[in-house]
Amino acid sequence: MKAVVIGAGIAGLACAHRLVREGWSVDVLEATDRPGGLIAPLEIAGQVIDRGAEAYARRRGIGDRLCAELGLDVAAPAGRAHIRWSTTESWPGADGILGIPASPDDPALLRALRPVELAVARAEPQMAPSVGQDAETVGELVAARMGKAVVDRLVAPVTRSIYRLAPEQMTLAQYAPALRGPGSLYAKVQAARGSRSSVAQPIGGLVRLVDALVEDIRARGGQVHLCSRVAGISPRKGGSSSVPTRGAQHCPAAPQREGASSGRKAMGSDEIASGREAPARLRVSAVPNTNAGWHVKVGNTDYMADRVVLACPGRVAVALLRGIGVTAAAPATSSSLSVVLAVDPTYIGGAPVGSGVLLAHPIEGLRARALTHYSVKWPWSAGQSELIRLSYSPQDEPTEQQAVEDAAVLLGCPIPAARDMAVVRWPEIPRGLSPDARAVLDASLPEGVRVAGAWVAGNGVEAAIASGLEAAV
Repeated sequence: MKAVVIGAGIAGLACAHRLVREGWSVDVLEATDRPGGLIAPLEIAGQVIDRGAEAYARRRGIGDRLCAELGLDVAAPAGRAHIRWSTTESWPGADGILGIPASPDDPALLRALRPVELAVARAEPQMAPSVGQDAETVGELVAARMGKAVVDRLVAPVTRSIYRLAPEQMTLAQYAPALRGPGSLYAKVQAARGSRSSVAQPIGGLVRLVDALVEDIRARGGQVHLCSRVAGISPRKGGSSSVPTRGAQHCPAAPQREGASSGRKAMGSDEIASGREAPARLRVSAVPNTNAGWHVKVGNTDYMADRVVLACPGRVAVALLRGIGVTAAAPATSSSLSVVLAVDPTYIGGAPVGSGVLLAHPIEGLRARALTHYSVKWPWSAGQSELIRLSYSPQDEPTEQQAVEDAAVLLGCPIPAARDMAVVRWPEIPRGLSPDARAVLDASLPEGVRVAGAWVAGNGVEAAIASGLEAAV
């Protein structure tokens, strides 16, 4: 059996990994000159870290199992992130899931809540099991069982920083299915988390997972083709259709560091998307029902496949699906901007805010939205410099001086200057279809065609991996 996987992001690689292990002949077609998608390396001050996503959630254990299959050692983050409410007030984040504490005795509750709010949160285990059982979103459930203050002061800073969504925008079905139904929320968080941390990464960063997947696929006879932009897919019989490429066939380069306004280096981005936001909608036209397989066209080459998996960006997948009679619109996308600083360790003196800082809301005079003390959070990366990642609004143009000043405020210590700086921009971050929209899309696909990736499964490395593995079944 032959399979073609379009896209070598983490979803496509996970899919190909599963298929080759089950005996399929697999070709992975990647339009750019590197695999990994939103997982990519960044070299700064002589160290290599993750440029984009840096960890996977452990709610379902999918990332852990994949790393174990590949022989990768994984590590939990060290320290606990702090939440900054103002320039003078902060507290540690909760030890749980999505900022939801796993115990009424979590110190974060005592530090973050007023006495009346604390009493409400700590009374949750005595509530009737039915309270909140019909909640549809994370925000609705936490407010019902622990109080609105827990949502605002502990949960929202986490969801807005990591998922760029308010708790009220995050459906339980998609982001926390284990928390649905009756019963104590503390107990459900504790059971879902277990004794493990909520996130982890392979030692060496998520880039190690990408490298290991590519190596495993090739070692088992699969092929990963770079600079291979798919022009169209069509059924082997019952008519044919194709989606023309826009312009000449070319290979988009992976992002390179270039001069920044500060005189240091900046990280560019794959200009593979407009970044415009479009509503998620789906219309199904006549779809050829074929069991004879598919043609996948790349330049002058045709790949034959019994299964085609579209694990490419939503905009690209929608165009390819249109050629076989499925009319859909990709979900909205967002963009992101971060700055990574390499700083003399003597300026910081340890881990003043644990693994980083999340902002509860904007603070006047502070342009950064969050801070990750990368070399504290992931001890393997500790070296001659402390590595600090600052998140900004995508519309910002932070200079080195601005980034250094923001880092000093969030860390609570003076930083005269940085040793090195990199600016990282991602123009197209998918938000994911709703569960209902995905169900409609899956039902409309012709035999032998599957979809995978963050645009169908939602933001997050674990969700993307899961969608790739599901597409291999």
